[in-house]
Amino acid sequence: MKRLALFVTCLAELFAPEIAEQAAGLVARYARAEVVLVGDGCCGQPAWNAGFPGEARALARRLIPRLEAYDAVVVPSGSCATMLLRYYPHLFAADSPMGRSAAALAARTHELAAFLATRLPETAGDPVEPSADANTAFHPSCHSLRGARVGDAGERCLRAAGCGLALQQWSDECCGFGGLFAVKQEPLSTAMADAKLNSLLASGAETVVSGELGCLLHLEGRARRRGLSLRFRHLAEVLAELHQDPGDGDGDRGAADGN
Repeated sequence: MKRLALFVTCLAELFAPEIAEQAAGLVARYARAEVVLVGDGCCGQPAWNAGFPGEARALARRLIPRLEAYDAVVVPSGSCATMLLRYYPHLFAADSPMGRSAAALAARTHELAAFLATRLPETAGDPVEPSADANTAFHPSCHSLRGARVGDAGERCLRAAGCGLALQQWSDECCGFGGLFAVKQEPLSTAMADAKLNSLLASGAETVVSGELGCLLHLEGRARRRGLSLRFRHLAEVLAELHQDPGDGDGDRGAADGN
């Protein structure tokens, strides 16, 4: 049996650890593999985005060895997946031992939706067609689309589980989070969040689903300040609920890496 790692991101570890457990259960079920939760450390993406490659490199040196023993690494975040997939190989010389390890890790790293979309039934075929009367909207993060390049994998996963998606304008526009961007450019970040929320409200959606916890926290915080009744859920939460069989109880869970 293959042994996979579910990378527990900083935000999941701090704000919603159940998302990592639900993601691990989905991966274990549909990959027919043992899944181990690996966390307790940042991937270095905030440092890299802020222009501190040395700090990002130090964190990568810590994480890469912890992930070397696994056949594949699945990440429930487009931004962290992009860091491992696209930027880890840039942190080290290509012909160095760490450079080769970083490239090998990138080759076996998958964003959660992209990983599941190749394994869930009925995810192949025609593109997702939004519906005017659906009450769920999907928010694809910038990093998932332009970094991890997952396309419409999240939407296809929801469709395969029987979830209709609301028709929304500018669905691929940034929500304004962007990690440090939301702190350093607060007025602009807030304006972008408001524009995204207005688009979601106009779609008729009552629930907003995304594979990016950072975007969800950002939008939910702004929605609360505006008194909006929108509900925000991570893709792993929704899929775990929709794919749960009777008698599953809490569903499959991954083991924790105690290292």
